[in-house]
Amino acid sequence: MTTNKLTVREGELDEDEITVEIIFDDDGDDALPLYRKYPGQSEAQKAHVEINCKNETLDAACDAGVGNAVTMDEHRGHALKFECQNSLRGGEVMQLLESILPLAQRVIDGYTSELDSRGDNMVGRFTADAAAAMDEITSAIAFDAEDTDYGVWTASEFLTNDTPDGLGITSKSTNGELDAIARGLTTSAASYDPPILADPDEIASELYYWRDELAAGWKGWDHP
Repeated sequence: MTTNKLTVREGELDEDEITVEIIFDDDGDDALPLYRKYPGQSEAQKAHVEINCKNETLDAACDAGVGNAVTMDEHRGHALKFECQNSLRGGEVMQLLESILPLAQRVIDGYTSELDSRGDNMVGRFTADAAAAMDEITSAIAFDAEDTDYGVWTASEFLTNDTPDGLGITSKSTNGELDAIARGLTTSAASYDPPILADPDEIASELYYWRDELAAGWKGWDHP
């Protein structure tokens, strides 16, 4: 797992004052680590930055559930989520987390766990400075979905010039082999300038379809 400590600039918190740990894991295998689009969905899942005040950690992920479900720690104020752009590449996610690390530290420094007014549950309470830091985080990671340098390509757009033969796909290709092809294609394309971004899971699903069609007798575009 990747962990990082911030090297702070003059006038910011000293390194000894930074206790928040970045736990985002960028292993380089996923060109779009925060992007997931489930089958049947017209839009991808939203993504977020999360501060876990109890564990003193900072992370980023896509929303796992469909809808507005929240965890108990979120409901009780021990974990805070801030929506971020879901089409960030791994290195960009890490840069974003590092840039808000001092703000996350202010949030955690101003956090306490106290009994609620009914005396039933422990809930998160925050100082005025912690609340101000939350507002700064929201502003720092704000984005305009319509104003980006690049978007996420659909499988049909991404594979428009590819063929089963060209990618080495046969009727006997396994899911694992097709997953590896999809990861290789999307990781390579994400390094272009400008980058071409696509969801490897969506690409893999399209390659599964090609494989299944070949097994059913389809000969592909290169054949009459």
